[in-house]
Amino acid sequence: MGTVCLGILNYDDALIKTLSHSFNQLLSGASTLITTTSIQWNLLYLAQHQEVQNQVRQELNDVLHGKTFHIDDLSKLSYTQATVAEVCRIRTLLPLGFPR
Repeated sequence: MGTVCLGILNYDDALIKTLSHSFNQLLSGASTLITTTSIQWNLLYLAQHQEVQNQVRQELNDVLHGKTFHIDDLSKLSYTQATVAEVCRIRTLLPLGFPR
């Protein structure tokens, strides 16, 4: 598998593809900018929380077994989905408190 070097950290293709597909599910219909920013926040979160990154990577290895990610695999990646949802909760991309 290929890797993407982000500073001193390497992220394998499966991790990035899985995050991308998870965001597409969570933010269906959202713009490319929002999706890209969400992925960047997730990568930053994973860089700061090595134990979470290790668990996500382990789950990907256990579920994918080196094969290419398919959308049907998403239902088996509960920890990865929970991580994506938690980062979206922590770092909202849109203002939530509109004036009335």
